[in-house]
Amino acid sequence: MSSWHIRAMAAAAMAMGAGGMVFLSFSITLPLLAKDLHLGLGQAMIYASLNALVGAFSMAVLAPAGVRRFGIRAIVGFGGAWTALVLVLTSLVNSLPMLILLGAALGLTLPTCTNLAATAIVNIWFAARRGTMLGIVLALAGGGGIATGVFLPRIVEGYGWRVGFVVLGVATAALLVLPSIFLLRSRPQDVGLVAHGSLAEEATAATPVLGIRAALAFRTPQFAALAIGLVGLNAIQAMQQHLAPIFAEHGLALIAAGTLISLLALVAIPSTLATGVLNDRIGPLRTVTISTVLLVVGLLVVHLTSGYGPMAAFIVLLSPSAVMGPVLTSILVRHVFGTRDFVRLLGPLMATMPAGIALGTVLWGVVVDATGSYDLGVVISMGAAVVCLALITYAVTTGRRLALSG
Repeated sequence: MSSWHIRAMAAAAMAMGAGGMVFLSFSITLPLLAKDLHLGLGQAMIYASLNALVGAFSMAVLAPAGVRRFGIRAIVGFGGAWTALVLVLTSLVNSLPMLILLGAALGLTLPTCTNLAATAIVNIWFAARRGTMLGIVLALAGGGGIATGVFLPRIVEGYGWRVGFVVLGVATAALLVLPSIFLLRSRPQDVGLVAHGSLAEEATAATPVLGIRAALAFRTPQFAALAIGLVGLNAIQAMQQHLAPIFAEHGLALIAAGTLISLLALVAIPSTLATGVLNDRIGPLRTVTISTVLLVVGLLVVHLTSGYGPMAAFIVLLSPSAVMGPVLTSILVRHVFGTRDFVRLLGPLMATMPAGIALGTVLWGVVVDATGSYDLGVVISMGAAVVCLALITYAVTTGRRLALSG
């Protein structure tokens, strides 16, 4: 492995870390923004929802063409610059329409130049052990979430949410624009190299391509069940953008809530690695089942208890399901539909992550605005998680024959 391959790995980890940093920051900054501008929390969370909704469209429609035409380096660099600018401009928000506009503008680039770009970098620069490399990238990226939980609460308490958004913008530029200049190239061929492990990949080139064509897959009940199940689980995960007010409801101050947000990013590291190992040993369906059961137990802890210790336990129980989408979505696509039209099927199903986050962010905000508490949302989420698991189970158990079709 050359130094350029290592640089690409570092750039991918920084990109993923930037995405996690901004995602987790919303639970700290937006409640304070809502209070300052006299908005409901659900109204303020429209910013996060539009970022995710527009991001889903960008990932599914705009990003593939952009990567083909301009290269992944340009996507990270220019996308990172735009993302940083929008975050800084958010510090100037003084009305709901301006907040809505900037939320949509953020979604044009943030999911694409972070999560999608990191996945693309690994797939472009590594031909063998891609799953292992992606797991390492996701583990390293946890540093972004840890830094958010440790430093951002102190910044917004001391200097206000407006300074918080400026700091986020500067940090995003450092994590995306600078690596695109000094660390990353779009392809190994740009520096006279090949993808690491490409010879091993060529040795398996004669393996027959199995699976259903995308045009047919989109019309199957398995695709609908898998998509709805993933959207639902990601909608529940949108509670991560409400963690600070949820913890406040359970007796924790903002600084204490920040330490638990850091804990979520920290335990995501072993959770990511464990998810990969479990998938290799017991398969994706059992891995999803274990993660979802732990999620339901964690939600039950939130429903029944309060205090720092129980909320820390909830974070640990939440972590496996929080990393499930980035790690297992592509594996589920291969398992259910095969490899024939893998890329065409992966785009829409990867978009279930920002689509679910967009939906869930609004719904969590609506619940607390309507009832004055998150508890009803917690109870509903327990039932919804069971339904989503049943849908994914149906897709996997009945769809395996689709993956093996010639």
